[in-house]
Amino acid sequence: MLEETTAWENLSSAPQRPYMDEGLRSSREQYVKFLTRMLDCNMVEFVDVKPREQVGFFGVAKKNGKVRLVIDARRSNCWVAKPKHVKLCAGASLAELRLEPGQEVHVSHFGIQDAFHAFLLSEEMREFFGCPPVRLSELGMMKSRQGGHGL
Repeated sequence: MLEETTAWENLSSAPQRPYMDEGLRSSREQYVKFLTRMLDCNMVEFVDVKPREQVGFFGVAKKNGKVRLVIDARRSNCWVAKPKHVKLCAGASLAELRLEPGQEVHVSHFGIQDAFHAFLLSEEMREFFGCPPVRLSELGMMKSRQGGHGL
């Protein structure tokens, strides 16, 4: 985590509000249905405190006709240090690979199709990735305590 003064400096160039899909932003019913689905998939949890930052949601079409969920966490990212540079090779790099006679190369493949949906935020990071709030009553659940609880 960055020092708070550094985070506030970063936030000065971030959007005031995260981007939210127009359908989710304009229809409370659609937003609640969306959060219910995310709750069913264990992608969100209930908390009873206001988050320091909120994220937005939108989707982009994939080649196979499905929709990829994108989370606008630009404001959240202002609170953490930038990662070190990572050097990734492209497939063309393999074409340039030269081996001496008798040398072997071993290649493996790992699909990360839905890997990001398996990540769990640490307790200290969760306050920076809040969703716009809903009441338990909107989700058709009984309130366990007085007052509104957000996601």
